[in-house]
Amino acid sequence: MDSLVTNLWWGHDVRERHIHWVSKDILRLPKARGAKQRWRIIQVPESLWAKVLKARYFPHCLFLEAKQGGRASWAWTSLL
Repeated sequence: MDSLVTNLWWGHDVRERHIHWVSKDILRLPKARGAKQRWRIIQVPESLWAKVLKARYFPHCLFLEAKQGGRASWAWTSLL
């Protein structure tokens, strides 16, 4: 099972070596806890969703430094 999960997230080409930047424990967290979405914002900041969130909720800091704020949406509160 571990081999299947590893191949899913980091590729399965046996000729190439891949760095596992995130532990399997993090990847196994439930989506409801927001772990995968947070990781996606950090890894792909040029995505439309990440750009929209940055413009609205943390325009002057990094995602990991962002605060909830007074008018936070349900989605933003869930991510935090």
